[in-house]
Amino acid sequence: MPLACLLLDLDGTLVDTKKLMLESYCQTLCQVGVRDYSREDLKSILSDSPPSVLKRFGVSSTDVYWKNYAANLRKHVRAFDPNLSSHLRAVRATRKQIGVVTSLRKPLAQALLSAIGIADLLDTLVAYGDTRVHKPAPNPILKALTNLSIAADQSIYIGDQASDVQAGKRAGVLTGVALWGTDRTAFSDIVPDFFFHHFSEVVALVRSH
Repeated sequence: MPLACLLLDLDGTLVDTKKLMLESYCQTLCQVGVRDYSREDLKSILSDSPPSVLKRFGVSSTDVYWKNYAANLRKHVRAFDPNLSSHLRAVRATRKQIGVVTSLRKPLAQALLSAIGIADLLDTLVAYGDTRVHKPAPNPILKALTNLSIAADQSIYIGDQASDVQAGKRAGVLTGVALWGTDRTAFSDIVPDFFFHHFSEVVALVRSH
């Protein structure tokens, strides 16, 4: 069936938050009295979840981290593609619907979308807390499809983590990986339907189906 819907992950797919996370972790560790770490140590584990990263340094709560993340957001965030809004408008011009499915909490997700200027281009946003279980379970993607009244076989979900591909396959949608936010070698065990090197390739696929 022709594609009617483009679903996207946010952090690591649309938005480059590596600097944001690094600065927020450094501030957090300093504030809670952790000194025995290096920025290089943190860079190597940025793909891990905040609880996992902080646990390595003996920090059990993520509250301070998320406060720093929110405070630093506009200063350190950027879209991977400077033409992202134009690309999404091109998708919308073909009457396709666009949604974001993220594991971030909704206020932070909304702040990121606003910071990169695409909040008004989405038809739905599914964030942490909108479903009882989260990726790699299919529930968040299925929730987005329900919101849009779109069938799974008319949709594609694109992310940068193996959990994104797992969630997409379990939901029955086509899956894609944004290689500008990850490494292809991370997908040797679970292979998506598509690999994308540039967001223009996503637009071309969606517009042609």
